[in-house]
Amino acid sequence: MKKLFRNLAIAISALVVIVLFRTFTVPSLQVRGTESPQPALDDVTIFHRLSEAIKSGHDLDRFRAEIKREYADVFSHLDHHLVNEQSLVMKWSGTSTEERPVLLLAHQDVVPVGDAKKWEHPPFSGADADGFIWGRGTLDDRSTLLAQLEAIRLLLKEGRRPRRSIYLAYGHDEESGGSDGAAKIAEEFQTQGIHFDWVLDEGLFIFSHLMASVPKPVALVGVAEKGYVELELKALGKPGHSSMPGAENAILVLSEAHLRLNDGSFSRRITAPILDMTRYLASEADFTAKMAFANMWLFSPLVKRILKSDPSTNALIQTTMAPTMVNGGVAPNVIPDTVTAVLNLRILPGETIESVASRVRETISDERVTVSVREKAVEPSPISSADSEGFRHIQASVSQIFSGTLTAPSLLIAATDARHYQPVADDIYRFMPVALERADYGRFHGHNERISKEAYKNMIRFYRHLLLTSAFEQGN
Repeated sequence: MKKLFRNLAIAISALVVIVLFRTFTVPSLQVRGTESPQPALDDVTIFHRLSEAIKSGHDLDRFRAEIKREYADVFSHLDHHLVNEQSLVMKWSGTSTEERPVLLLAHQDVVPVGDAKKWEHPPFSGADADGFIWGRGTLDDRSTLLAQLEAIRLLLKEGRRPRRSIYLAYGHDEESGGSDGAAKIAEEFQTQGIHFDWVLDEGLFIFSHLMASVPKPVALVGVAEKGYVELELKALGKPGHSSMPGAENAILVLSEAHLRLNDGSFSRRITAPILDMTRYLASEADFTAKMAFANMWLFSPLVKRILKSDPSTNALIQTTMAPTMVNGGVAPNVIPDTVTAVLNLRILPGETIESVASRVRETISDERVTVSVREKAVEPSPISSADSEGFRHIQASVSQIFSGTLTAPSLLIAATDARHYQPVADDIYRFMPVALERADYGRFHGHNERISKEAYKNMIRFYRHLLLTSAFEQGN
């Protein structure tokens, strides 16, 4: 018995030594940007252009005419053409034909405004008030598009010419799936044999308070995005008059099916993007979190429990499922024979459309309920490298423009145009260079969308720095 306890003590001591050694020697994966002077920005002009772009609303012809007029110097220097009549592709040719080009993405379209009466300023006014530009598209996604054009404009005024070619692609239907915009642009690139070193689209952003254990702001860069599928559930029952209800009520059948589809339908997993996130944040976290992040082989169950506690972080480790539509009875006194519902699922990397549909069928396990995949379905994206040159350039630009901000890879739980470019790119990243507070998250697709003037200026600086350091000869 003494020998057993002695061996156990030795094992525990060895474990403690290993954990502490890994904790105290965890390397920093943060990088510093290349020091370079930032050009002066004409505040009046850049804010006016953004404001005018917001005023065009859903009129994309007017929007394109607006940017072509306001950025005439950019359009005169860059090759440009429309794809499928409305999506815009631009190319700034580089001096080298050996290096693969890079691609920046944004989209022209915006979502509906909802109840305009709930906006502090009219949603398409482009109001300049209280240090913000207000209106639909100021965050999603016209600020990104215009900031890229402003950055190109600055580089042109500085007399620079890129070493590698720079492409800009601006789809017109991202909010409805991108099938007529980004998908067609990607097909054109593929036909022309163009392959990009890396692609940057909208996505995650700078979280001012990501987690209590990491006190600094964190720029999360999406290296993958979850898949998307809509499943239709159809329950069959026996119709009849409500005064003589039977046992086979389709509404009850469907309700029972929903009850079986509880929180445990899909297991929680730490996928590669989240593991990389902990790897990049470990050196900057407080001692407890550093110990956990540096020893995920031991503490991943604890990390999963912590992430599970909040819906926003639980979505990073689980395929999520939510009923979003129900269609049933035809009259108050009639028991329907058929009831349908739609489940919206966001699929974790490592799972597929077919695997989650099969899981739903197995969980319901009722021959009276059929489960079918609706037309709108997208597999989870491949996972891009967090150790590539492209990621390092993004990281360095964050460090340079947003002083004191960390960068880490992560998983985007929404869908973007980026997925359409998988056949024509080595790595695809999803990041919007803007710092937001938790109170701002709901402004995406919500009321009172706005961007602060300083945030917009930093977006311009970010794209300029990113292009300057990744696509130009240093010193050019």
